[in-house]
Formats: sequence, C-alpha cells, structure tokens
Amino acid sequence: MARLTAKEYQTVHDDFLEHRDDLHVKALQFLAEVTRRAPHRRREAERLVARISRDWRSVRPETGTGTCNPSPEVFDPANWSEVDARPLRSALVHCGDKFNVARSYYEELPADEKRLMGIGMRL
Repeated sequence: MARLTAKEYQTVHDDFLEHRDDLHVKALQFLAEVTRRAPHRRREAERLVARISRDWRSVRPETGTGTCNPSPEVFDPANWSEVDARPLRSALVHCGDKFNVARSYYEELPADEKRLMGIGMRL
C-alpha cells in the first residue's frame, strides 16, 4: 500500500470540518424552527444545540455508534414531532461518517508526517 501523505489527510480532514460546520448550521436552524413551532420546547432545544456546538460527538442519531463519546445523548427525530428534525439527524450522521474517514486517514499517517504537520486528530 502506498504511503499516505499529510496533504491527503488534510484534504479529508477539511471535508470533515465542512460537514461539522454544516452540522452547527443545521443545529441553529433546528433551534429556530423549534422556537417558531414549539416554543414550549425551546429550552430543551437550546440545551441540545449547545451540546452539539460544544462537543458534537456527545450527541448521536438514534441509530449510530462508533464516533460518539461514552454516554452520548441520543437524538431521535421522532421525539420532535412538532418540527422537522430529519435535517439535524442527517447532519449528525454525515458528520460522524466524515469523522470516521478522517480518523482512519489520520491513523494511517506515518509519525513523521504527523509531526511535520504538528497536528492531532482535531475535532
């Protein structure tokens, strides 16, 4: 197998970062929709969005595993019948998928490439 380069990793990592940023946008859109359609649940939505912003891996879609921290909060769109929560769930899934790809690339980087870049697996 060919040696992986830091440049190849950086491309994949940048893709993950774009998806993470999109997740944050979707979380804010979710909060805005909850505020409009279910104001009685705003505090709960604010807590969820804050958790996603602080540590997105601490919230997982109702069906995924692997990329989450221990004791993640489960986000199930079915529990948010007042709003369309599917875009937020989809963003969580895609962010987790891209993170897994970036992490696998990072783990394949030779130690000298990691040192050269001066990076860790940034979240």
